[in-house]
Amino acid sequence: MKFRPFKSSFLSALTIITSLALTGLSLTGAHAHDKPIPRFSILGTGTIVTEPDIAYISTGIISEGETAEEALSKNSNSMAHVFDVLEEAGIERKHIQTSNFSVQPRYVHHRASSGDERRPPRIVAYEVNNTVTVKIVELENTGKIISEVVKFGSNSLGNIRFDVSNREQLMDKARVKAVADARRKAEIYTKAAGASLGKVLGISEGGAGRRPPQFKGVAKALPIAEAALAPVSGGEASISVRVNMTWELVQ
Repeated sequence: MKFRPFKSSFLSALTIITSLALTGLSLTGAHAHDKPIPRFSILGTGTIVTEPDIAYISTGIISEGETAEEALSKNSNSMAHVFDVLEEAGIERKHIQTSNFSVQPRYVHHRASSGDERRPPRIVAYEVNNTVTVKIVELENTGKIISEVVKFGSNSLGNIRFDVSNREQLMDKARVKAVADARRKAEIYTKAAGASLGKVLGISEGGAGRRPPQFKGVAKALPIAEAALAPVSGGEASISVRVNMTWELVQ
């Protein structure tokens, strides 16, 4: 029977033990490094309420003619008067933008009677629709401008939309309030749980989505010089921001 040298067996065993020890140290270090940090996350909301100072109105002309050329000519002449009225009211050309322009035939459909072949629809006229969106920076003139464009030919008036000129500045104020709201709520929860907040680990804006300015129904009528002017109310603009914040939780 042959025996392996003692020295060789000893060195092999020592190599195995050393490898296991190093592997164990490596695994222990990885687990220690990957140990999760206790976290606390919460949503904060900041809202700024203000009065709008900009209005957008949609106005235009719908004209008809026996031919497309005739309808277009009528429409162009009427829209020229509308542009003149807007300029006389102090609206700059850069604040007047064409939002819709179309030329469409108008058909008449024949009702089929018994024994008659079905006839195709016939064009009886053409309709031209030219609409512009007007930005009004002097909000107190909104009612006057609406009345004037209708008086001088506009027969199409869309919805009025209100906005604020300093939206980004108001958004920044809302962001500060949202962070303060998140911290306030976080401190309430952690104090009740017997813990405290550590360093901020993350912050993101939006949560479920960034909300555009919301206009509440608290109406404040704009000054109207004459009873014939269109009554317009701007209400209040509510601008909200939501932030999601995460802190290290100290037990």
